[in-house]
Amino acid sequence: MISDNIRVLALTDAEAILTICLDANAGETTWKLSSFERDLENIYNVYLGYEEADTLVGFIGCSLMFETLAINNFAVLSSHKRQGIGEKLLQGLLAYGKEKGVENFILEVRVSNEAAIALYKKYGFIEIDIRKNYYEQPVEDAYIFQLTLGKE
Repeated sequence: MISDNIRVLALTDAEAILTICLDANAGETTWKLSSFERDLENIYNVYLGYEEADTLVGFIGCSLMFETLAINNFAVLSSHKRQGIGEKLLQGLLAYGKEKGVENFILEVRVSNEAAIALYKKYGFIEIDIRKNYYEQPVEDAYIFQLTLGKE
């Protein structure tokens, strides 16, 4: 357990992660169960999950390579949005990254995802680029955000 309600996820959580991903994205995602299973088996990846009453209601997944942590997927059940769960997951991941010596956090976010953009900006992420037609289902551009901590 990383903190209250947050734990590192395992391969056995793959189906719950997919369910959350589908729910949070109105049933549209290019991610498949096998995608999450591969991610969870990869030693360079970590997924943190937020639980309420022993039920996974949100997750954040990333890849860690040297001093850079790339956030690959992040979702909260629609029934649990706007309750601070996403913020707690991001805080947990930032703390995890700092513990691992991460200097740079990077991610892509849909240009229409105003809530996520506001959350990232609140924690000091800055927009560094845009990727045209990055997302599928539906096709949409992505902002690339980065947070640089530097060496302490």
